[in-house]
Amino acid sequence: MTMERKRLISLVGGLCLTVIGTVGAKAQEVYITVENKSTEDVFLQPEDTTGYRKVLPGTTVMKPVVDGACYYRFVDANSNFYSLYVEPGDTLELLYDGKKLSWSGTKARVQTFLDEHRYIGRAPEPIKTYSQEWVRYNEEKLGELYGLLDGSGLPANFVAVHKEYLRFVFLNLRLNARTMQMFGHGAGAGRDYYDFLKTLTFGDSLILCLPKWFSVMKDAMEEMEKQGFLTVSATHYLPIYAERITDEKLRSRFLVEMLRFTLRKGFSDDFNVYVDDVRPLITDRKALEDLAEIEKQYLTLREKNKDLLRGMEMPDFTAYTQDGKAYTLSDMKGKVVVIDFWFTGCIPCRAEMPYMEKLADDMKGENIVFISMSVDTGDELMALWRKMVKNKKGAELQLNVPGGFKSDLVKKYLIHGVPRIVIVDEEGKIVDADTGKVLATD
Repeated sequence: MTMERKRLISLVGGLCLTVIGTVGAKAQEVYITVENKSTEDVFLQPEDTTGYRKVLPGTTVMKPVVDGACYYRFVDANSNFYSLYVEPGDTLELLYDGKKLSWSGTKARVQTFLDEHRYIGRAPEPIKTYSQEWVRYNEEKLGELYGLLDGSGLPANFVAVHKEYLRFVFLNLRLNARTMQMFGHGAGAGRDYYDFLKTLTFGDSLILCLPKWFSVMKDAMEEMEKQGFLTVSATHYLPIYAERITDEKLRSRFLVEMLRFTLRKGFSDDFNVYVDDVRPLITDRKALEDLAEIEKQYLTLREKNKDLLRGMEMPDFTAYTQDGKAYTLSDMKGKVVVIDFWFTGCIPCRAEMPYMEKLADDMKGENIVFISMSVDTGDELMALWRKMVKNKKGAELQLNVPGGFKSDLVKKYLIHGVPRIVIVDEEGKIVDADTGKVLATD
């Protein structure tokens, strides 16, 4: 049997708590004053952070240090959203009177443009979201906005950055189609929906200013893999990704962030291979500094995971089907075992399930067992898990490990997040304790 490892796409992103700047920008304070005249809390933070920073009634002064263009989001007491834009050295005064937000400062005209020309990617009825009509409508809408920006007389850097911002908003929406289909939306996407990814490249370092730039680029690369537009490789995928990035600085930063993302997911025996592959492609000074720090973090993580290295014995476990039948790892000795850890509330896990299930069905009869290992606990989640797996008829074995994230098995493997895939060989020894990949026939 000839097999290659194929990457399992993970959509789990981490919190981006810093603002990455434009080319050649010097880090400076932005002086933001918020005068909240209402009796309610309002919220203000960079767009690429999660949660919200409260701004209490009264006057609040913030002095964030940024090294490039940065988008902020203001949410008022009535849940109305405002997009704001600042650059190093700017001042921004915000006044909220309980009904509306007003602004002044160095980029006041920019804030007015953003408020008057909001873009969220919606199309009028009866256009179906993700249909070709929806795509054309949004492309025309973006063209109109680009034209307005060109004729606005606003600062050239804002015009350039905001064009990329709008493009990325639409790209992110297009990439969400698969996830939305899981929840009964996005039926309008046709067979050729993803064809635009065949030629998609990223060629402007201004992208580094955008909220969630990394997660959007990563998702695009992973969708290209799924669609067969990129060559799939188990361990050498980063240079393949890099071919779609024509700007040297952007390429360097993206590759470093991919390494950081990989390390954040957990220990991998292949990490040194990833680093060696991309080291010649990383030329940006800051990216090189970050790479050195990431390699130090890897050595620390390797020591912490010294009992999970390839060739180590996989600890036995007992897990149960929805009907209460027990299975242990020792029951499967003599077969390759692929264990996919997940839970019902994990959207990326559920988005990838069809691929793992198809792989298990395609390899049925081979010397391999695929286990879908739920870490759900509690009556409510267990009931949801049983409902989800009740009618699954495929070759994948549906199990739940008692205790979930608090179980000895999960603790032993330092699993802090899912999806997480472990591969065990015929002798019960670890092939990879955090592969992020699945097996596929040639």
